Amino acid sequence: MLGSRLLPRAFGYTAVALGAASIIMGLAAPYSATAFSLAIVLIITESAWVLAAAGALVISRKPASGAAAACQPLARSTAVRAKSSPRHR
Repeated sequence: MLGSRLLPRAFGYTAVALGAASIIMGLAAPYSATAFSLAIVLIITESAWVLAAAGALVISRKPASGAAAACQPLARSTAVRAKSSPRHR
């Protein structure tokens, strides 16, 4: 996430922080009702992060390096097609 240009860098740092908090809350939740409640709040926060990341991707105007090429059809010339087709021999 931190090395990707797909999302702003703040999303990467937030993802790392949410991941670390998730591990801590996951370990503490069985032993404390407060930690369990905080773990639920953390899950809701992670869901909000996913929605925000999706919104950032939709709003983003610059496509990823491979995304633009993947959306365009491949150019085929008729000469190549005629040579490779067994019907035109």
